[in-house]
Amino acid sequence: MLKRFFQFSLVMFSVFLILDCAGTSSKGITIKGKISDASDLRVFLDKLPMVSRKIEVISQSEVNGSGKFNITTDAPLDPGIYRIRIGSRNVNLILDGTEKNIEINGSLADMDQGKTIIKGSAESIKVNELTGKLFNKEIGLADLKRNCQCIQPVDFTVFCAWQCDPIKRRYRHAQRHRQQTA
Repeated sequence: MLKRFFQFSLVMFSVFLILDCAGTSSKGITIKGKISDASDLRVFLDKLPMVSRKIEVISQSEVNGSGKFNITTDAPLDPGIYRIRIGSRNVNLILDGTEKNIEINGSLADMDQGKTIIKGSAESIKVNELTGKLFNKEIGLADLKRNCQCIQPVDFTVFCAWQCDPIKRRYRHAQRHRQQTA
């Protein structure tokens, strides 16, 4: 009797262990895509801080020879502001914590200019569109601040303030570049 109980317990423990391990991959988030001109580089998923300036690297992966990458986390990400970073270029992601699959496609040269195609995160798509409009001088910083209040989570307004200096620098750099090429 004790021997059967032990065998039954061992079998049940194994079943629970297998189910737990099998379910782990589906609980997290997968971010995949293709970035041209980024072959054989590393791609990072960073969480951007709201208070300090210390950026936390959540995960990283290799971009293969054709520009494809795949980042998977074991656990879901907390709502917040994240970025996909390759070299000095990045795409900001605003996540509400419910996303399971995000796809990012574009070119390395245009990553931080709002030309990247994002699927699977509505708020990230909005931010990418605003970045493109700002880069192309379709809106100004005042318009950006007004639009930031429409985007969830509310922390995005803080993010806009936090990013204000780099955005201004990119805006001025693009403006100088256009003047030099004109």
